[in-house]
Amino acid sequence: MANGVTTQWEDIHVKHGNYVEREKVTTLAETYQQAIQKLDEKQDSDEDFFDDDEFTKQYKAQRLQQLMEQAQKKLYGEVYEISRDEYVKQVTEASKDRFVVLSLYQDYIVESLKLIEVLQELAKQYKEIKFVKMVATKCIENFPDDQCPCFIIYKDTKAVSNIPFIHKLRKITFASIEDLLISQGVIPKPVEEDEQYEEIKDKIKHPYKTNNVKDVDDEIDDREYSHQVQFQKPK
Repeated sequence: MANGVTTQWEDIHVKHGNYVEREKVTTLAETYQQAIQKLDEKQDSDEDFFDDDEFTKQYKAQRLQQLMEQAQKKLYGEVYEISRDEYVKQVTEASKDRFVVLSLYQDYIVESLKLIEVLQELAKQYKEIKFVKMVATKCIENFPDDQCPCFIIYKDTKAVSNIPFIHKLRKITFASIEDLLISQGVIPKPVEEDEQYEEIKDKIKHPYKTNNVKDVDDEIDDREYSHQVQFQKPK
């Protein structure tokens, strides 16, 4: 049965409080319709929207492409315990099209257990990221306790970051660990939709605009510096 689809029997038990109602899963078609609705609302609120037909087309295409790509990715939503034998498949190979965050822990270290609780919450919010955990010494023999908890972050089948003794670097809270993963590029930096909308619009209206333009004073300083430099012929 498809995700989010319930039987009449289940609905009756939910009504009487015997079962907990399952979370409704948004289908790809519903996601598409929601995106169209948002764009239509944006058109109604922006007086210049209809004046920029090319912008409208490109903005719609880009936003819908992003939503389609997100919807097609496998979603996780929890932290998975893995063994050494599963490492290649569950970490290395799984990172081909996404980030995989491996948390090395020891169950007798309080900070390790606290971090896993935080990761459980992060996994629910960022379901496109795969979070896995593993007892440190089962992953790496004689792994030192003072380096637990430790993150090993994979992307494109390679370890791109190794962060030991996380509790000494950050508070073990949702906001702090989320910020750590943002700094590592695992979680995208949050951008307000309106900011993204205006940025795309500005790029289309001014395709040759660049942020690398120097001030006149900078150009003068560069010329003065170039006259002071004395070049020596190679010996």
